[in-house]
Amino acid sequence: MVQIDLQGEVPLKAVIDFLSQRLKLQFIYSQEIGNRRVTIRAPKQVPVESLLPVFSSVLKMENLALVKSDTTDWFRIVDVADMSRFSHPGDPSQVIRELGVATPVTVALKLKSLNAQQLTSILRPLLTAKGSTIVAVPESNRIVITDYASNIQTIKTFVELVDVPSGEVVYEFYPAQNVKSGSLVEQLKDVISTGTPTTPGATAASGLRMFDAADFNQVIVVGESAC
Repeated sequence: MVQIDLQGEVPLKAVIDFLSQRLKLQFIYSQEIGNRRVTIRAPKQVPVESLLPVFSSVLKMENLALVKSDTTDWFRIVDVADMSRFSHPGDPSQVIRELGVATPVTVALKLKSLNAQQLTSILRPLLTAKGSTIVAVPESNRIVITDYASNIQTIKTFVELVDVPSGEVVYEFYPAQNVKSGSLVEQLKDVISTGTPTTPGATAASGLRMFDAADFNQVIVVGESAC
């Protein structure tokens, strides 16, 4: 456990210096990034192993990316607009466990049934506005995506659910308006598991799967087609 002695609004450089000393890590970043200010409220001690993932979340909120060198122990902090220059292939779930959500990852997804070019337009709204890329490779029916590891994980889950023969699966995106999408997912699951249809002609919702696209505050609902 460690006590974070930085409180209130502090320069991002002070947070980086604190992590560098505590975790024995080395960072490279520009003066502009170091001068950015963030607010910290951590009155209690926190586990040392949580410091880097929490810091990664802070960087993501600041539209920054954390990149680890393949050959050295240095970490680079870059603007999200430059993420495609520094991204590396990798398993997003493993990257999240090791470095947190702000590390950019590049993946190539081989599609079984869906058309790569059509799926590209569907997935584009789920990508980070700046820095991310998505490219269809029609010859092999693949899509190549670069984005934050957390966004890639959400997209991979979505593709796995919908990449089935046509007519078997339908999906919808629902932006949450007044609550967090994660809370809305839990509420909807409770309604589906315990409720009964009250509208004439309605049927019980079965076979529905919902997951939280937290980065976009959206609920994605996937289910079987009725036809």
